Amino acid sequence: MKRSSLILRNYLTKRIILNFLPILAILFFIISGNQLYLVVNQSLNEGILTSELFPLILLKGLRDLPFLVSLSFSIALIYTFNKLYKNSEMIILNNAGLDDLKTIKLIMPLILLISLFALMLSIQLVPTVKYNIENFKEEIKSRPDYIFFKAGIFQKFNNLDITFYSKSIDSKGDSQFLSDVFIFDEKQNKVILSKTGIKKVDAKTKNVFLILNDGRIYENFHLEVENQESITSFKVLTINMFEPKKFHSFLNKNYEHKTLLEIISSIDLKGLKELLNRLNPSISIIIFSLFSLMICKNNTRSRFNFSLGYGFMGFIGYYNLIAFIEENMSDNFNEVIILFLLPHLLMIFTMFIIYNLQNNFILFGKRLS
Repeated sequence: MKRSSLILRNYLTKRIILNFLPILAILFFIISGNQLYLVVNQSLNEGILTSELFPLILLKGLRDLPFLVSLSFSIALIYTFNKLYKNSEMIILNNAGLDDLKTIKLIMPLILLISLFALMLSIQLVPTVKYNIENFKEEIKSRPDYIFFKAGIFQKFNNLDITFYSKSIDSKGDSQFLSDVFIFDEKQNKVILSKTGIKKVDAKTKNVFLILNDGRIYENFHLEVENQESITSFKVLTINMFEPKKFHSFLNKNYEHKTLLEIISSIDLKGLKELLNRLNPSISIIIFSLFSLMICKNNTRSRFNFSLGYGFMGFIGYYNLIAFIEENMSDNFNEVIILFLLPHLLMIFTMFIIYNLQNNFILFGKRLS
């Protein structure tokens, strides 16, 4: 390779990466913020612990990483070359003999590298992340309502056998600080009164403990036999309210949770569809990168430049078409292959039309003027 080409490749690669990384960080922050809003709302209805909010948000952000990498890289390409055209750098390079084909050759190694990165994310990281998210959901579903106390309300648990009341509750993270606690166990004919209490969640095991302080236990007070009542005072009483089951050994993996080796070892039509779905982000990066290079050209005299808008709308349309086809694939082998290729072929055809319009080439036997 000529030294000038190597210098130019390094220059373009550096400019693209310096734009790609901040855009990726910003988009990841935006997606994570949206997930924070959704997860917090979900926690109010489904009982997600405070300590689980950040891990769950992070997992959902990582699940969308291939999409974010693809979108960020496309925007970075358009932005970088738009700026090069605006500063007349690309015009000078074009006049020096750097045409579109040579430009593509210069940045193709970077495109393939990002594409390979997205492929590794889709094949290895995303299935594991989705599996962990499902485990989170199963664990959340298994939690009973009674581990979430409410102040000033009589709550009934365990098929209405237990009644709980606390005058005031102060929540800090996953812990709840209680005052004037009343617990009535109808099945065991027992009442527990306590001045203060703390509900704690073990960070590792997720066991939920109720620790009561300075109280009394009244037993057998309903019995008709005299002198059978029992009153026991305590300084500290610890009750294990809930011990979660371990779902990692019981949750069956579906195809989107399986590793590449697990799918290949027992390949069938469903496994093939999952493999093709995991290839889509990588292929779309290559195709849409070429599309981005085509639409980033602009007239330096024009006040308005809509290339980023066109690129964003084109990417969303391309991505949604892929997602729609993934969800509606049939169980016929030939149709699966055709539907897999369809969005990519449509994008290539769109690029062909744009290229002809830009270069005034012959289209369908007629010369464009």
